[in-house]
Amino acid sequence: MNFNYPQIAAAVYQACTTYDQYLPQLSEDVARAWAKVFQRYGLTVEYLIRGVDAVYATRGNGYRPLPADIAEAARSIRQSEAMKESEEKRTARQEALAAKAAEDVDDLAARKGLPAPDSRKFVRRPQPAEMRVKCPWCKAGPGKRCVVPRTDSQLKGFHPSRSDLVREAS
Repeated sequence: MNFNYPQIAAAVYQACTTYDQYLPQLSEDVARAWAKVFQRYGLTVEYLIRGVDAVYATRGNGYRPLPADIAEAARSIRQSEAMKESEEKRTARQEALAAKAAEDVDDLAARKGLPAPDSRKFVRRPQPAEMRVKCPWCKAGPGKRCVVPRTDSQLKGFHPSRSDLVREAS
């Protein structure tokens, strides 16, 4: 996604001035500096404005915000919401992001006159069913590879008991 981060930084700074009318006027250099911080984390204007609200809710008027404080609050909000997502919604969001990334790569290749890359490599492959359950043998949690107890070296496959558990559930 292409965001105009200096413009977003200006909007965020404007949101700060609604809490503190005595903040100095925003300069281009400050907007670019704030934009770098926000861009580093890929934050949207919606999360950043909510981050401003959260920062000022705890710090109050007269507080001189730094972009890192706002970015940290916005990232915390984004993470909290992501943790509440259902597995289906998270998978759909990740697939949409992967498809958008593949589309962006194809568009860039077309603009540069390059042959379009095989965009399928950007699509996330589904997890094996064994990765969705906890291994009864080594206790590896969902999404984790099976390991050899005591050495913690990862297996290339799965313990038979984990595969059996998946077969029984089907």
